[in-house]
Amino acid sequence: MLFNSYEFLFKFFPLVLVLYYIAIFKFSTAVRNLILIVSSLYFYAYANVSDLALIVLSIGVNYVLTLLIAKYPLRKHQLVTLGVILNLSVLVWYKYINFIVSIVNDTFKLDWASFETHLPLAISFFTFQQISFIVDQYRAKKPAKPDFETYSTAVLFFPHLIAGPLVEYKNLIPQLGRKMRLSRWLPKIYLGILIFTLGLSKKIIIADNLNSLVELAYGTHVDLTSIGFIESLFATLAYTFQLYFDFSGYSDMAIGLGLVFGIALPFNFNSPYKATSIVDFWRRWHITLSTFLRDYLYIPLGGSRHGEVKHFRNLFLTMLIGGIWHGAGWQFVIWGAWHGGWLCFVHFLHKKVPQFMALFRFKFLNQVITFICVMIGWVFFRANNHHIAFSILRKIASFRPEYLQTATLSPVIGFKSALLAMFVAAVMAFALPNTIAILRFYKWQIFKKQNFWLLAMTGLALAVLINICLLLMSKPVTFLYYQF
Repeated sequence: MLFNSYEFLFKFFPLVLVLYYIAIFKFSTAVRNLILIVSSLYFYAYANVSDLALIVLSIGVNYVLTLLIAKYPLRKHQLVTLGVILNLSVLVWYKYINFIVSIVNDTFKLDWASFETHLPLAISFFTFQQISFIVDQYRAKKPAKPDFETYSTAVLFFPHLIAGPLVEYKNLIPQLGRKMRLSRWLPKIYLGILIFTLGLSKKIIIADNLNSLVELAYGTHVDLTSIGFIESLFATLAYTFQLYFDFSGYSDMAIGLGLVFGIALPFNFNSPYKATSIVDFWRRWHITLSTFLRDYLYIPLGGSRHGEVKHFRNLFLTMLIGGIWHGAGWQFVIWGAWHGGWLCFVHFLHKKVPQFMALFRFKFLNQVITFICVMIGWVFFRANNHHIAFSILRKIASFRPEYLQTATLSPVIGFKSALLAMFVAAVMAFALPNTIAILRFYKWQIFKKQNFWLLAMTGLALAVLINICLLLMSKPVTFLYYQF
């Protein structure tokens, strides 16, 4: 089920919310969590009920492992190894097996047939989530012993289930057993609706409108020989903003829904296109994935503890694996290597050539360079394969000044709504406050200043935004990150 659908907004969400708050005030915490479990399973199975068996089995197996780690601490090393292997094996089978077969065929000139596999929805997210909890159990001096109902709720909680944010269970599980005070109930609902509406607007008004420009170069049936510099550049720029507003819109909606249910989910974006280096970008983009890769991959590999060569190796491998996590294809390998290479290069300059970094003391210049590097990486992220990605980059690199003449711009001039959406997206990405700043401001206005006039005016603005979204929502578009 999609957040940006009539079924969700007018049927599923209101019903679950009413039942949830009846349970809060009339029944126990277990009943409240049971409502979230049942509703989340329905939410997950709405598109394809056959995916349900895998996620239920995954939860059962991982829950047993967490209990065994707590019960048999002397065997916890073997148990955590078993847990990681089991989870990764499932992920490899469903997501990477045919990619591995193609590599073997190409390398050894074989003709092995592909496997008939179906990519279950959100498998990358719920697999990584549960690996993190198993590893946290292994690291803890006193491993947690959550009951099955609480653990299942933490995994299945539908706002973050499909595309994150990735949540550390040590932060989420305590919230599931916490009693909500009435004095904070209505303010949290208000803040949740505010953030959800902003996310919905990002998705429907901006991201979806940019798709027509993106399709100029990245469409399935596009003949790359018939497009040139202008189509390639504008399509890539459009995708750069589309991916950000689509995914950050989803994250905002997830965070907003979490607040409505009284649960705080972590922020996933912090104005990433304002970054002044590729290092800064990864502190701002998909923050929960960056944190996961750092805590459960980079640091276990050794981090920066064993010399510079191993530091760069670990950094590069972390980003390479992060690229592969997103998809089975050489384009994702290249995308991960591209970011890993730049991270190593920037760290090297800071350590070895600090005087060279003085050339980049201008913030605006740093932002432009970082944005261009990120945009080039998105070409591989979006293209159906690496051959298409290189072809589009060659077209962008073929720039000549005369390409900026009005006649040359004709292939994109007709996409007026998409161009307007891209302009608004650029202003929002580079100049306006982000969701974190907006939430902090309104929390201050609600809890400290109690500025009800501002809240009422904001409510009217949100009503206008919601109505615009509803008018544009006749055919809901799937979120881009659902494919990962």
